Amino acid sequence: MILLVCDDNKKELEKIKNIVNEINYIDHIYACKNGQEMIDIAKNNPVDLIITDIDMPSVNGIDAVGKIKENYRQNVRVIFMTGFPEYSIKSHDYRPVDFIVKPIDTNRLLESISIAYDMIESYRLSNQARVCDTIFIYKFRKSTHMIDYDNILFFEKNGRNINIILDDDSSLSYYEDFTKLQERLPLLFFKSSSKHIINLKKVYKISPLSRTTMNISFKNSNLKAVLNKSVEGDFLYRYHRAKY
Repeated sequence: MILLVCDDNKKELEKIKNIVNEINYIDHIYACKNGQEMIDIAKNNPVDLIITDIDMPSVNGIDAVGKIKENYRQNVRVIFMTGFPEYSIKSHDYRPVDFIVKPIDTNRLLESISIAYDMIESYRLSNQARVCDTIFIYKFRKSTHMIDYDNILFFEKNGRNINIILDDDSSLSYYEDFTKLQERLPLLFFKSSSKHIINLKKVYKISPLSRTTMNISFKNSNLKAVLNKSVEGDFLYRYHRAKY
């Protein structure tokens, strides 16, 4: 994993570099002291994860990340750091792995880097694997896991976690951006709500839940997911196509 660290405070920058230097799965570390330098590095070099301060002169960390994602590294992961908690809402536009308020807690930073690594590797493996149309591949705690799609009922978003609900009603958990997960799944999976992506071939019936939602029941399972009525038409079309 290639890391880019940015902070205009020299002591903070050195502290972070010392922490990440101990991580054995980081292949290279770029370091810089302002947002414009961060943009220039990401423009000219591959970067997997950015750890950046927000309040910096010239170009702040949020704006720099925005330019990088828009123009150079769409899939780069980000951990924001700041002494100003009020930046948290604005930073959510870029779906950061974490938003850490200074002073930096070493254990939290290490945990967030580990989560970012799992996200990055899961996405990379899915794009490389020739079997990705039949097998779901993800990374968790540095281990690679594989599950037949036919054994999955649905995926459920739970904060930073993704829960994988299996056809024996058991579940597994790992870290991935929900939007990235949706992008890499085959067409037999359908995003039924902001928290659920369902296996269309496993659906047994849908029934009213509220004015705007419906319950999705699955074959041979007592578990349920949610279907927004706003996408009911798309769901029925995709469900019909998945059967044939």
